[in-house]
Amino acid sequence: CTAELEYDRLGYELMCFFQTRLHDHAENEIERFESTVTAFPEVLECYYLTGEWDYLIKAVFRSRRDLERFLRNRLSTVPGISQIITSLVLSELKTDRSLPLL
Repeated sequence: CTAELEYDRLGYELMCFFQTRLHDHAENEIERFESTVTAFPEVLECYYLTGEWDYLIKAVFRSRRDLERFLRNRLSTVPGISQIITSLVLSELKTDRSLPLL
């Protein structure tokens, strides 16, 4: 049994995705990044990726001010990050956690 939360109804008006790239891919740097970022309460999901970006982070915020604080005081201060790209979600078209059992 699961509960689907409507973030905007709970006061979280902004959903964002952050693409991040690390300076160094040494195991201790990866572990430090992962343990730091996944402890932030705003972060809902975090994925380790192949390709151009190392991580994709999904987070929610109550306001633009909260987003700014998160970027300035949390994400930007995580050791090892070389680049961050922020994308604001305008609308959710599909959110589905069920599996296509064929």
